Amino acid sequence: METKKNTFALFFYINKSRQNQQGQCPIYLRISVNNSQKAVSIKRSINHNYWDSKGFPKGKTVEIRDLNNYLNAIRTKLFNIQTDLMLKETCITADMFAEALFGTSRDRSVTIMQMFNERIDKEKKLFEQGQKSEGEYSRFYYTAEYLRKFMERQYKVSDIPLKKIDRQFIDRFIDFLKLQPTIGSNYMMLLLQRFKSLLKVAVKYEMITKNPFDDDIPLAMQIDGHRNYLTEQELQRLLETPMLTQGKELEKDLFCFSVFTGLANTDLQHLTCGRLHQIDGNWWIRAYRQKTDVLSVVPLLPQAEVILRKYCPDFESCSANHPIFTGRSISNRNVVLKKIAKECKIDKKLTTHVARHTFATTITLSNDVPLETVSKMLGHKSLRMTQHYAKIIDKKIGRDMEKLTAKISGTYQLHT
Repeated sequence: METKKNTFALFFYINKSRQNQQGQCPIYLRISVNNSQKAVSIKRSINHNYWDSKGFPKGKTVEIRDLNNYLNAIRTKLFNIQTDLMLKETCITADMFAEALFGTSRDRSVTIMQMFNERIDKEKKLFEQGQKSEGEYSRFYYTAEYLRKFMERQYKVSDIPLKKIDRQFIDRFIDFLKLQPTIGSNYMMLLLQRFKSLLKVAVKYEMITKNPFDDDIPLAMQIDGHRNYLTEQELQRLLETPMLTQGKELEKDLFCFSVFTGLANTDLQHLTCGRLHQIDGNWWIRAYRQKTDVLSVVPLLPQAEVILRKYCPDFESCSANHPIFTGRSISNRNVVLKKIAKECKIDKKLTTHVARHTFATTITLSNDVPLETVSKMLGHKSLRMTQHYAKIIDKKIGRDMEKLTAKISGTYQLHT
C-alpha cells in the first residue's frame, strides 16, 4: 500500500494594511500543509522598505541580522515539529503546526470571563476616579453576569475559552436575553455592544482571529427589527391630553421636550444653561453626548422652547452650570410614562427612548430633513448608526412613491 506524502511549505510576509505611522509592518508566517493553510503573527515587525517580497528581510544592520536569526530559528523548530507530527499523526494540518509552534496555552488560556473581569476592574477604577459614568461600569458587569448564567444553562459551565465563541454561541445568547423578562430591546443592545467590543479587543491582540459579530446584520435589526416611535396622530393625542397631577405633567413635558430635540434621557439630566446658545436670533443646544462624547447640535423648535421657558424662564441670564429641569427626578420615568400612554390611549410601550426615536422619524425624517442632518443632531458617530436608529415611516415611503409615480407616469406606457 502506497503512503500518501504530506506537502509542507513556509512563507514569511508582511501585512502592509496594518502599517503604523513609522512605516513598521507586522510579520506573518503562512504555514501550508497539504490542502490547509494557517497564517500566524510572529510578534515581530519591520519597516516595509527593508522587506524583500521573496519572504525575508534585507540589509546588513544588527537588527536585520537578529531578525534573520529569529526567522531561521522558527524554520528549524517547524521542521522538527514536522518530523514529530509525521511519527504521531496520519492526517496533518496547518493548525497542528501553529499550536505546536506557539504552545496550546497561547489562545486556550484566555477565557471570556477573564477578559470581562479585567475590563470590569478597569471600568470600576475609571468610575471611582470620575473619568467614566457608573452606567458604563455596570453594563460590562451585568453583561458578564448574563453571559455566565447563559453558559451555565446552555453548556453547564461558568466560563469558556475565547476561541470556542462562534456565530452559534452569539445567536443562542441573543435568544437567551430575549427570554429575560427584565430586559428590553434597548438594554439588550447595550449588553451586546459591550460583548462585541470585548471580542473586538480580543481580535486586536490576536487572541482570536475573527470577531463572530462582524458578519452579522446590525444588532438593532436582529433584536427587534424595528424601533418604536409615535405617529403624528399619537403625538398630537399626547400633546392635547391634560395631565391631572404635577408629576405626570412633568414627565409628559420632559418626554415632549425629547421628542422635539432628540435628547436622550441622560443628556436631558445634564442639560444646563451653558449648553444653550443663540445663533442668528435662534436658540440652539450644543452639547457633547454623555454616552458617546460626540457633539450634538440641535436648533430649538418652538415647541421645545415653550417647555424650556416653562421650567427655566430666565435661562438667558442663568449661570452656565444651572440645570434646566432643577429639582426634577426622572430616575423612574418609564413607570410614569406607561400610565401616561394608557391615559392618552396610545397602544405602545412608552419609554424615554421612544421620544428620541420619534424625533428621528416623525419630526425630522418624515418631514424631509436629510439623514446627515439628523445624524448630527442625534450626536451619532457615523451615518450608519442613524440609518439603523431611525425607521422611515410609511408616510414618507408613500410620499416618495407618489413623487416617483408622477415622474414616470408619462415615460413607460403599457399596451394591452
